[in-house]
Amino acid sequence: VYGFAHRDETRVIEFLEIHVTDGGSRQILETSKEHLLLINDAFQPAGLVQVGDTLQSGTKDVLTVTKIKTVLRMGLYAPLTPSGTLLVNGIMVSSYISAQKGLPVNVQFQWRGIEALSQHRFIHMLLSPVRMICMGGVFPHLCSNEWINQDTGSAPYVTLFFGLVEFFEHHNIVVQVLLYTIFLVLIVPLHTMELLLGPAHAPAVIALLAGVVASGAWVWNKKRSLFGGCLLYTS
Repeated sequence: VYGFAHRDETRVIEFLEIHVTDGGSRQILETSKEHLLLINDAFQPAGLVQVGDTLQSGTKDVLTVTKIKTVLRMGLYAPLTPSGTLLVNGIMVSSYISAQKGLPVNVQFQWRGIEALSQHRFIHMLLSPVRMICMGGVFPHLCSNEWINQDTGSAPYVTLFFGLVEFFEHHNIVVQVLLYTIFLVLIVPLHTMELLLGPAHAPAVIALLAGVVASGAWVWNKKRSLFGGCLLYTS
């Protein structure tokens, strides 16, 4: 766990108590309705789970939902992991909650319900810079509990993220496509480097590459200015 997207020790909230079995042992998972679970092999909000659906254990065994009831619990926690998943009572769950309320699986555009990435993957990719900043030693305090808003219980980058999602949802298809294109151009390369190098090492490599590119650009501009000066002098 490198941080918490949400941490509120005093809030009383309605949870789902989900009972599952693998045919032998039984487990219980308590989660908010918005939290993403691996339901029938796809990450979906827990509020959509039904008796008879399947979840997945940490060893990828199939767990069948046998009972669901609502309970009140004090405390709301959303731990963030480098993989974007974690085990709760031996059950595989996402680290994230639903980005677009009421949409089961994928992030959608307004025009004809065009689907993009799954909500789980979209959020995981979008938080790639945060993981590199916190785990790569750039500014680890960003993910500390000190930065969590005491009133909302949310981390600052989570508040920013949901602000962007709300902005996305309330604009037309042109703005949505533009924002999604920016996401692909900026975030996908960073996420790819994170996958290849790991969040702890990617920032150093990115800084090194940036330095090489900046040095190359400086040398090229220097040669070009010298060449231009020679042409001016000889003419």
